[in-house]
Parts: sequence; C-alpha cells; structure tokens
Amino acid sequence: MKFLFTFLLSIIITNLTHAQKTIKLEDIAQHIGDSVLIEGKVYSGRFLSNSEGAPTLLNLGALYPNQKLTLVIRGTSRKNFDAAPEVSFTDQMVWVKGKLELFKGKPQMVLWSKAQIGVIEKEESDE
Repeated sequence: MKFLFTFLLSIIITNLTHAQKTIKLEDIAQHIGDSVLIEGKVYSGRFLSNSEGAPTLLNLGALYPNQKLTLVIRGTSRKNFDAAPEVSFTDQMVWVKGKLELFKGKPQMVLWSKAQIGVIEKEESDE
C-alpha cells in the first residue's frame, strides 16, 4: 500500500512539473486552478505544530496578512524537506511550482516535496 501511494504521488508530481505556466506573482488571481511556476520572496514563515494537520505556512510577496501567495506544507510532508522550511526559506528569493487554489478567498499552493521549491541564488558581483 505504501508503495502504491508513493508511486501515485510521484506520478502526480511529474505531471505537475510538466504542465507549468510561468507567471508573475501579481497575476496569480487569473490562474487559480492552474499549475504554475512562480518566483518571489518569502517574507515570513510559521510552523503551526499545535494546529490541525500541523502545517507550515510561508508567505510570498509580503508579510501576513498582506501576502500575495501562501505556501502550505502539511505536517505529513514536512519530513520531505531537509531543514525547517519556515527558517530555511524566510528572507529568500524562491521559485515554486504547483497548483494554485483558493483558501478562504486567498491564493495558496500546497507543497508536497522539496522538488517544488528552490532558492534563487544571487549572482555574485565581481570585486
């Protein structure tokens, strides 16, 4: 059963990565329901260990409650990340890929795997 779940999850993630539209953070409202690739700064993050599902929330584009996009990592998926996401991604420019959805009228994207997010490395200046 565990093998079947892992196999199905890998198929879903593979399909998501091949059906991506690259959009600007400001254009999220026009792409709810789409699988997209977005770049933006993570302004804050929080691990809600005592809440239902123990989610980690990362706020892109601005601080909560004015964020343009909330990235949600469910407690069961948190183990798929090398370090605490609310620490390792805060104040970083990142790219994220996944399906946009609405939660209480605000855009969000659920991240199941570290393959869905990465830090955009700053170009070093020649000194």
